Amino acid sequence: MKNLKNLVLGAFVLNAASLAMAQAQIEWDASRAVVAGCDAVVTSSNGDLSIVAVDLAVDLGNSKADRKSCAIRVPVSIPLGYYISKLTHKINYEVEKSARSSGGISERSTFFNLPVMPLSVDFRQGHALNTVGASESRTDVYDQVSDPSWVGSMCSDARSETGLFQYNIAISAQKSSANEIFYASADGLELKAGVDYELSRCP
Repeated sequence: MKNLKNLVLGAFVLNAASLAMAQAQIEWDASRAVVAGCDAVVTSSNGDLSIVAVDLAVDLGNSKADRKSCAIRVPVSIPLGYYISKLTHKINYEVEKSARSSGGISERSTFFNLPVMPLSVDFRQGHALNTVGASESRTDVYDQVSDPSWVGSMCSDARSETGLFQYNIAISAQKSSANEIFYASADGLELKAGVDYELSRCP
């Protein structure tokens, strides 16, 4: 029996929010994207970025623990005079696990080396799970009150218009004894992670 299966990274999509001002948007150079740790296809269109990963997987076999991760770097342009004022992260996932296994999904990202608040999902030991279509999300607002350093860096006269978006996602898994079987895969389109953004004019 597979104790944890279909814990998968299938697609990562960033959607440009409708902007009341000037149609400013993030531009992604998907053709120069660098992917490490998984097989992924990176595309962009009309301010949106799509990353589809198909082989991020954990299969413990005779091991009691394992961790697999995928790192993606995409050259990005953010118009000078604008900053990212709102980010919403969302991970949709499916998981099936026994009570004596545990695991989790965690993601971290940066724009222009500025860290974005991380998002994680934990599947704790002690109870079984069989979940389809679940999701976790968080929204962060960046302004001069909540994060003046973010706004200051984004709006600095020294900021280049071009930089990097760096995204890292990891699946970890553990089991309590060698006799148990634990499997986590990233086949198909069953886990989707995304970030919606808004741009605002610098103060």
